[in-house]
Amino acid sequence: MGLIEELATRLDRVEAELALHRLVNDYCIGADHRDLTRWQQVWTPDAVWQTSPDRAYRGIEEITSAVTGQWQ
Repeated sequence: MGLIEELATRLDRVEAELALHRLVNDYCIGADHRDLTRWQQVWTPDAVWQTSPDRAYRGIEEITSAVTGQWQ
């Protein structure tokens, strides 16, 4: 692997890590501030939020319903 390819691989890894940090940040800030718009932007339409071994919420609508219930 040449220098350019190595640098491109490292840059891809750094960008992916930064994206994950931003995702976690939005998840936490959205939850802490009960910012539903920010919270919803964390999830993809086919997301699954596993809150316990026997409870999972599927899709943004179900996840939103679950979290707003917790916030109340």
